[in-house]
Amino acid sequence: LAQATVKQDCFLPHFPTLNMEPFMSPHLLIADMHQRLLILCSKAACKHFQGLQQAERHLRQRLQQPQRRLLRNMDVAFAISRHIEPIRTQQLLEELHATLLSTTPTSSVVDAAQTFEKRKDENNHTEEKLA
Repeated sequence: LAQATVKQDCFLPHFPTLNMEPFMSPHLLIADMHQRLLILCSKAACKHFQGLQQAERHLRQRLQQPQRRLLRNMDVAFAISRHIEPIRTQQLLEELHATLLSTTPTSSVVDAAQTFEKRKDENNHTEEKLA
């Protein structure tokens, strides 16, 4: 009876559909998709996985390369989205702002800006000649 229960749990009766609400927040969509993919992989393998990257490694022989890449990328996106919060976002903006204000542009950045301005002036001069 226990073996029959395990087989029942691993059976995939139908494809899980997404209940997508209009204008669903990206972080909620990522979390929902991550959960559904993890459940799908776990049921297909009859095994619990800690994350989609672990599932991808286990199911490597059964998946195509684009599917494997999608699982890895979805796992990374979920991990990143869990840590995005208003306070940390504000801290990051303030730290980056302070860093950029305290440093001077490198010569390559200055050269690129000068080249851009020079080409812009040349284009304006060419347009004036044609007019």
